[in-house]
Amino acid sequence: MSVRDSGKTEAECKRISRTVCHNAPTSVHIFLRLSLYFILETIIFDNRLSKHRTVMKYYIKRKNKVQGPFSKEELKARTLLPTALVRTENSEEWVRADHCRELEGTVVPMPSTWWLISLITVFVCLPFGIVGLLRAYRIQDLYHEGKIAEARIMSQDTGRLIKIGIACGLLLYLMLLAFHGAAIIKSLNTEGIFF
Repeated sequence: MSVRDSGKTEAECKRISRTVCHNAPTSVHIFLRLSLYFILETIIFDNRLSKHRTVMKYYIKRKNKVQGPFSKEELKARTLLPTALVRTENSEEWVRADHCRELEGTVVPMPSTWWLISLITVFVCLPFGIVGLLRAYRIQDLYHEGKIAEARIMSQDTGRLIKIGIACGLLLYLMLLAFHGAAIIKSLNTEGIFF
């Protein structure tokens, strides 16, 4: 059990250090005394800091309106976009939220827009691919407007739509390949090449 966990006061800790160090040999005595001294100083210093420690507050700038101050926990409850401008109480400089290391984990990530797969789907099944690209634009717009829940739902729907489009396109290509393959085999068979 460490001195910190024991719940002892500063005076009790110093008395313990004197008692322990009094019965030890000289070299060990110095080592123990210094070690206990530094442990006690750390405990006392941490206690002093915790009493005076303040929670960092942040201001948000949206549409040229300043909101705040907010603690980091309050920002987690809000939808903080990466493009939002933030600053601390002590600073006058506005910084994007995704560039602020202290706010890591509070910025809401953008849901998948399915850009690349929508573009591929254009070549596999044109109607599904075009709808996927248009929805990708809309997902971005919803996200930047702060409508995160709607953007997530649209992202899930777009993912399903794109997967259906790829499946339909591949099925169509397989049917065309089977149809044309059967026609080629039939034409080669009538000329007597195969059988």
